[in-house]
Amino acid sequence: MSETLKACLYGWQVIDCHVAVTALKHSSPSSTVVDFRSLTPLVLACALVAADTVVCEPFERFQIEVPLAVLPALHVLLSKSGGAARATEIDSGVARLEGVFPSTKIQNIRQQVPGLSSGAGVMETVFDHRAPLAGTPPIRRRMSTNPFDRPEYLARLR
Repeated sequence: MSETLKACLYGWQVIDCHVAVTALKHSSPSSTVVDFRSLTPLVLACALVAADTVVCEPFERFQIEVPLAVLPALHVLLSKSGGAARATEIDSGVARLEGVFPSTKIQNIRQQVPGLSSGAGVMETVFDHRAPLAGTPPIRRRMSTNPFDRPEYLARLR
């Protein structure tokens, strides 16, 4: 079961899930414990599909402090990175921005802020939330059998 949750739909891990088995039927000698262990991932995969499981991406909350002259270029950088400033404070020629952007963009922004601000920029980030991914999610390669592909999974059980 844990392997199914580690590589769910599209190969991404399920983060928030509660699984409760409510009923089992065992008919000895025709079914064995191995049968239940082998079919549990298949049943779990069906339940995850029926639950309308979605792929989400993590977002970071940021605080960036730069010289005021850099503010327009910083807004362009954030916009291109899918970020949004929620608050901007200007004081004594320094702009302080707070907002969110996708976690996948942190490295790109972190690399550009020093050059953009001539080394005077400061950036802090912390995890904020997860949000459903827009469009078709990227697919991660699976390392084990795929219970979301029923024919392939049952063929591998044989």
